[in-house]
Amino acid sequence: MAKKLGVAFLFVWLSAAVAGCGMFAAGGQEIEEKSKCEAGVKEPPIPTITIGNEPFQPALGAYSWGVENSSGAVTRTEVDIAPPPEQAKHMESIAVAGEDDLEIDFGSVHPPKPMDLHIWEDGKRRFVDGDMRLADFKGTGSVIVELYGEWHEGHASYVFVLEVR
Repeated sequence: MAKKLGVAFLFVWLSAAVAGCGMFAAGGQEIEEKSKCEAGVKEPPIPTITIGNEPFQPALGAYSWGVENSSGAVTRTEVDIAPPPEQAKHMESIAVAGEDDLEIDFGSVHPPKPMDLHIWEDGKRRFVDGDMRLADFKGTGSVIVELYGEWHEGHASYVFVLEVR
């Protein structure tokens, strides 16, 4: 009987110890959790993009997003949309100057990590390494831009079309 009680105590103690793993580092320091969007956000946040002094919001593209309810269960939404070149056919381009800077603001929501920019040319997606220099696209016609971001809740893409002058 005492042996069974000892095994039960050991099991409870190990369960409690394992449950505490990941919450505290050595020395009792709390480990920072991966940043989350505002609780209950049912779809990815829409950023405000500013080029020059002109703010605008891109179109939300394909995304996968999970929302945790009070019981801890996650409801995931998967939205598949036409690729950015197809979306761009139904969008008006935004006229910008080649020397303007591009700023992306997610407001009160933590920005995604990673956050990548892609240019679509001839139906192919090209990663923009570093800051997007609008001057590189001056006079090339419409430029289809895709912004891609990842959060704890999922990932999303956004599309906008620029006419760089």
